Order: sequence, then C-alpha cells, then structure tokens
Amino acid sequence: ASVDACDIIVTGDSLGMHMGIALEKWVVAWFGPTCAHEIDFYGRGSVVFASTTCGPCWRRSCQNQEMCYDHVPINQLVDGVKKGIAWHRSSIIQPFSETYFSPSP
Repeated sequence: ASVDACDIIVTGDSLGMHMGIALEKWVVAWFGPTCAHEIDFYGRGSVVFASTTCGPCWRRSCQNQEMCYDHVPINQLVDGVKKGIAWHRSSIIQPFSETYFSPSP
C-alpha cells in the first residue's frame, strides 16, 4: 500500500517514517538503535523509545540476546495511534456551508 493512502503510519526509523512526515501524515515511530532527537514530526507524530539502557547505539546488529525493538512498549504504540486518530479527526475539513448575501441597495 502507498504511504500516501494511509492516515496513520506506524514504523521504525525508516524510509516509511520520512515519507509519512513529508506527506504530512500522523507518524508513530519507534526508536531503538537510532536517535529520535534528530527527527522533527512537525506536531504530527508520536515517538516511542525502546525500554533499554544501551541505545541509541547506531549499530546494525546487536550483541545482546534480544534486539532493542523487542523492548518497544506496545501500549505506547497503541497510545500513539489513538492520538493520531484524534488528530486526524480534528484536522478533517468540515463541509463548506454556503451563505447567501443579498446585494446592497
């Protein structure tokens, strides 16, 4: 599916996240080995950090038994999606209501 067809993007620090930001979508992004402080969501996103003490380490592979992505709190991802739903509902443009004016005499 195209990123542009989505209202909310749930992703790690990836191309999908950057595309979602560029397309002004709500982005829920989790971070483990990379640093979230370098990313600006422009008020349209939620950041979830892996609950580990070793990151961000910027490593492609991990020496630990479990990857940091295994420690992403699911409830925080769900909360981020809920915030995105509320944001999306509040940002939908209301239907245009016409007002008719009579010409001035």
